[in-house]
Amino acid sequence: MNELEAFLRAHREPLNQRFRIRWLEKRSISGKDFLNEYKQVAEAFLEALASLPSPVASAPGQEKQQEGPANQISAAQRESSLLELYDLLLDLQGHRLWNEEASLREIPELVFQSFPRLSAGHCGALLSRAINIGFNIQRFGIEPRRWWTLLKRFGPMDSEYSSDTGARNRFFRLMGAMGWLAGLSQFRLSAIAVLESMSEEEGRALFPSVKTSDSLKRWLGEMKQNPWAGLSEPSPLVLGGFRGFGYQFYNPPRIVGPDSSGGILLRDSRQTYLAFADRFGAQIVASPTEETIAPDQQNHSREESGGDADMDTAAIKKCIAAIKTAGLPLPEKFRSSRLYMNTGFLVSEDSHYLWVVPG
Repeated sequence: MNELEAFLRAHREPLNQRFRIRWLEKRSISGKDFLNEYKQVAEAFLEALASLPSPVASAPGQEKQQEGPANQISAAQRESSLLELYDLLLDLQGHRLWNEEASLREIPELVFQSFPRLSAGHCGALLSRAINIGFNIQRFGIEPRRWWTLLKRFGPMDSEYSSDTGARNRFFRLMGAMGWLAGLSQFRLSAIAVLESMSEEEGRALFPSVKTSDSLKRWLGEMKQNPWAGLSEPSPLVLGGFRGFGYQFYNPPRIVGPDSSGGILLRDSRQTYLAFADRFGAQIVASPTEETIAPDQQNHSREESGGDADMDTAAIKKCIAAIKTAGLPLPEKFRSSRLYMNTGFLVSEDSHYLWVVPG
């Protein structure tokens, strides 16, 4: 009898009770399918533990590593991790994205393979963060593998993350920051703040083509004000669409103005939105309703309810030329426009779309 079978047999009754309680909430979940999925993930976790080499001596100031082979973590810790995995996977049962997207279900095994030491000591914290980020990325139509391809570059620092609390907490923040590089442009400013705190080793691992840490810092600083920094010929984008077809806007949107989050505020007849775009991706997300918007922003939106464009004629003509060159659809007339952070944002009174033109 292997370790996993022994664990399941020893904890059969409490595990069954946990499953039954969840089954009462989500009667569509299958006990057989869940058990097979749990066994697959748990075996991957145990294989990661077995693959660990003997630990090296801890550096001064680092947490003391457990004596003996690294794969001989305490029985209580192994049991606790297996229980955490059971509860985490049980929570995911019946979720549409989890059931339909194979790339999400791959995340646990990928995490264990690239970060076995961190998984051994912090399995629940690591895996729950990874899966939450994967869900958020997938929700915006971004392939989670794009995020994972970036994150696994930190794998060589697994030993440091597992033994040093500060490095581990920084890595957990980097996990979220990788979402920006994978395409979640709405997190650009917060992600840049995290990337600026990277160690030199992390910077070299993430951006191997960047020769010096100073040049990386300069680029991150430029990205705060110019979302297209480093791109020689960024292309225009068209975002949005009619709500009835599964997109964002109930009616043709109008521009409210810039927001401190780095996006541009938009409003249709029912809701306020934030549009984000940079060299890595673009999104339109719901913003607070008008009742929760600051009074100065409310007044600003009322002032901009007219059809006059804020960009001058020459700037609009330049945007139109770029849109035509990119082969994107073009309305007969733009209702309003705004130049913000080296980016032109344009809307039409006859369209549910937003045109985004890099400066």
